[in-house]
Amino acid sequence: MFYYKSQAFLHFHEDPVGMFADLRSGAGWVRFPVDTADQQRDFMRTVRSRL
Repeated sequence: MFYYKSQAFLHFHEDPVGMFADLRSGAGWVRFPVDTADQQRDFMRTVRSRL
């Protein structure tokens, strides 16, 4: 679990279909698949835009 400004911001977990990152969006979470290099690149682009 990672925090930003004292609030949970990001966490990772493994699901039977792959690896995922959950990123806080408002009051909820958005799930991103992060199995491939392209998925990881897209995810990191989103993280950078929210910081």
